[in-house]
Amino acid sequence: MKSTITVLMWMGVLASVCAQVVTTEHRLHLGFTNVSMRDSYLSSMPYEGVGMSFAHAASRSVSPENVRDLWLYGAALHLGVAQNPAGSAGMQSIVGEMRGGYVRVFRLRQGLWIEPGLQLQMDAGARNIARNVNNPANMVLSMDVRPIVRMLFDHYGLKLRMEVSSPLVGLMFVPDYGIGYYEMVSLSNWNRAFHLSSLHNRQGITGRIDMDFTVLDRDYYVGFYHQAIQYKANNLFFSDKQQGLVFGMRFESLRLKPANRNQIPSVKPY
Repeated sequence: MKSTITVLMWMGVLASVCAQVVTTEHRLHLGFTNVSMRDSYLSSMPYEGVGMSFAHAASRSVSPENVRDLWLYGAALHLGVAQNPAGSAGMQSIVGEMRGGYVRVFRLRQGLWIEPGLQLQMDAGARNIARNVNNPANMVLSMDVRPIVRMLFDHYGLKLRMEVSSPLVGLMFVPDYGIGYYEMVSLSNWNRAFHLSSLHNRQGITGRIDMDFTVLDRDYYVGFYHQAIQYKANNLFFSDKQQGLVFGMRFESLRLKPANRNQIPSVKPY
């Protein structure tokens, strides 16, 4: 009898302390893409090939009471292998991506929602051409503030998700042509290496459309991904284009949020 009462008392404590549940939606995917890259610091020729991407995206409401405002965050890794048109040299690329943002949910009609907002995205990585002797590699480093629009269509048994974003303003790294990384690092010669970016020197669009489906009580999705970014500085031109298919899974995680962190009820032992 005592043990039963004790258990019920502690269940009441947990229910009062952890009265709110925050749900986070996670989406993990593996993508296979065609890539087209151009890096004038390494070569004046375009390079085309294949790529692969791994990505995680998550969204959750700002609070359990406010489900119209969502926080977004995620990360991705993009790998690419390409050759120039003559087949005389190859370029390898590895770029990591981190992002976070905010959107507000508006219901347009039954089964249709639109979510406009802003997102901060940071990219860091490198491109490499092994044949180059003096400058075999070049860093990819940028940070952008991006307007983002997401849409959800869930009607007639069909569930589609769409997302579009574009860089608006930010900061990017572009070294001066002819200056090697040894000189930049050893002599601290970073002149003209960092540039403010906006529509005049950096344009692009990133978009995707996914179709959700369920198999054996698990949620999956298949989609199409497209990214086209081009930028220029120091009389150098750069571009990165990717498009292909993604395959992923969707799941949710729950987090118990105390109703009032400053007031925890006391429990007297039986």
